[in-house]
Amino acid sequence: LIAFFNARTIHRPILDLIEGTREIAKGRFERHLTIPSPPEINELADAFNQMSDSLRTAQNEIRRRQRELEALTEEAQSASRAKSQFLANMSHELRTPMNAIIGYSEMLSDEAEDLGLEQFIPDLKRIRTAGKQLLDLINDILDLSKIEAGKIELHYEVFDVRQMINDVAVIAQPLASKSGNQLSFDVPADTGTMRSDLTRVRQILFNLLSNSCKFTQSGQVVLAVRKRAEGKEEAIEFRVSDTGIGMSVEQ
Repeated sequence: LIAFFNARTIHRPILDLIEGTREIAKGRFERHLTIPSPPEINELADAFNQMSDSLRTAQNEIRRRQRELEALTEEAQSASRAKSQFLANMSHELRTPMNAIIGYSEMLSDEAEDLGLEQFIPDLKRIRTAGKQLLDLINDILDLSKIEAGKIELHYEVFDVRQMINDVAVIAQPLASKSGNQLSFDVPADTGTMRSDLTRVRQILFNLLSNSCKFTQSGQVVLAVRKRAEGKEEAIEFRVSDTGIGMSVEQ
């Protein structure tokens, strides 16, 4: 009788709890236990039921948020596709007139040379140089998705630093003149060549000079170039300075 009583009041409820726990482990939170047994076992069953209810509520919330996330993901992917299509179309629309500008500047330069109008040739060459740089930037618009994904590729080549600085000066000089600034370049004659991504380096320098010219009025903007040692290798240091408003320590 004692064994039968223990089996009904203690052993059987514990087996029910074990079975309920296995159900929860499988992700089934619907089971509730009703155990008419001693208070201790009954309290354990109540705690089990509360846990099951909480897990079921959490599961429903996770499913709801997962559906919301899937909807947002689809919207983001759709927006990304639309953006890529827009960039591709705009790049094509911008490239066509830019190629025309470059082509006409080359034709006019040749005609000016044939007619002996030497005074126009430097300006026409500046137009052509600026046009080619803008065309490079337009082409890079197509790489925007790669930049966002952290997969931008660098195209290394060896180029003359002084020539690269001259190209930057062509498009930076009008910005300096617009703000009444004096733009100068300190590039030693023995600077030589460097190996890097020409388009990226050129754009970085132009961005820095553009910022300096923007926040400097009737002042000076200087781009200095120096060689320096980086371990066993030699590096090129570019430093842009200006007499503009500057930045505070906090900024």
